[in-house]
Order: sequence, then structure tokens, then C-alpha cells
Amino acid sequence: MLRKRRLMPKNLQIFLLKKRYGDLDQIDWQSIVDGGLTFPENVCSIEQYYMDEINRAQYESGYKTESEKQAQAEWSQELRALKAWHIEQEDDAEIHSVEVEIVPHKVRVRGKEYTYGRIQSCCNAKLIGLRAKVTVTYTRP
Repeated sequence: MLRKRRLMPKNLQIFLLKKRYGDLDQIDWQSIVDGGLTFPENVCSIEQYYMDEINRAQYESGYKTESEKQAQAEWSQELRALKAWHIEQEDDAEIHSVEVEIVPHKVRVRGKEYTYGRIQSCCNAKLIGLRAKVTVTYTRP
């Protein structure tokens, strides 16, 4: 048996739609949202009839698309990783070095748990495929 969805108050639907699409001044949410429809029905109606208007308003307000947000996140992550690297020039090579923390890494083998140290780092994509030498230097505190 299908469950009948209860109607959500119109102002609550507008609040949730603003969270979903952005608090856009150009959009007249009061006229777009139908108080006689459920929230999923209003979302479907908006995506069918008003998405061009919402996309235009988002663009004019400086909102980013999901792909732009993802690209910016990847770029900033790569930039943070690159800032940590120190590059030394030698006659025949470049030496890229970075200081990272060795973190605990638990491994379970045949019912026993062992703790190892784990080093994780990111580097520039230009270095993919090259050989790397990892040196661990221990300095006593």
C-alpha cells in the first residue's frame, strides 16, 4: 500500500529549496512553490519548469556548478601538497623533499593485530612514473 505523503508548510518548503539551490534574490520562491504539492513534487516541478531561471540566477550570484566545485577542490588539494615540497637543484637532477608525519597503521594478520607506521604523501603529477627514493630520518625529541 502506498503511503500518502503529508504536505509540508509552504515556508518550510521554501526554506529547504533555498538550502538546495541557494538563497537567490532573483527567484520569487512564493510564486514558484505550490503549497498544495508535497516537497518532492515541488522539486520535480521546479526542475522541470524553472531550472533555466535558477541556473541563470546562480551564475549571476557567483554560485559554482558541482563540476567547478570538484575541480577547485582537487586543485586546492594539489596546491596544498605542492606547497609542502622543497625542491633542490643539482647538476643532473632535481631533489623534491617533504616532511610528513608517520602515523600508526594497524594491520590484522591471522587474527593478530600489528601496528606499523604509515607514510602518505601526494606529489606533482609530472613525477608519475619516475623512481622515488624515500629516506626516513629520525631526530630525537
